[in-house]
Amino acid sequence: MSDDHYELTFFHEPGPGPDDVPGCDIVLVHRRDTVGPGGHPLYHDDSGTVCAEISDRGEVRMFATGAHQHLRRPDLVRRPDHRPDHRPDPRAVRRAVVPAQVDRSHF
Repeated sequence: MSDDHYELTFFHEPGPGPDDVPGCDIVLVHRRDTVGPGGHPLYHDDSGTVCAEISDRGEVRMFATGAHQHLRRPDLVRRPDHRPDHRPDPRAVRRAVVPAQVDRSHF
């Protein structure tokens, strides 16, 4: 599969309600023609709000695209599964997946 797009998964804790469960937000990002400061391709979501530099080893660096953004590293970075009904279960994945690596050599 091509590396022209990735899924960035951000897990979140359950809300205060008794029926609230852990969940996740999945953002699909697409490769652009630009590179980040680490020399790796930049990926953006369709709205242009999410911007990430993703290395060929899966290392991720997030970039602000507007004022007052609070950047958060994704909990999971992967190439998309093409099953339309697939959505990771944060309770299962959180235990099984190593968090996304961060390239700290340029910080």
